[in-house]
Amino acid sequence: MPRLDRLVVAWASVVVASTCLVLVVLGLTVAEVPGHRAPVWVGAGGVLVVLSIVVALVQFRRAARAPRD
Repeated sequence: MPRLDRLVVAWASVVVASTCLVLVVLGLTVAEVPGHRAPVWVGAGGVLVVLSIVVALVQFRRAARAPRD
């Protein structure tokens, strides 16, 4: 896989993690979020934040080792 592709995947994962983190914060802090949605936002959002960060870190490390195009 080319270095540029790995960097694109890594930055896309950072964007996904940021978006999910916003959902987690909103689920924890906004009182108007319905009670049945807050646990879903916090639970699923938290899992996706962790997975997205792991994918980003792996892709950044692999991109650093890949030869420049």
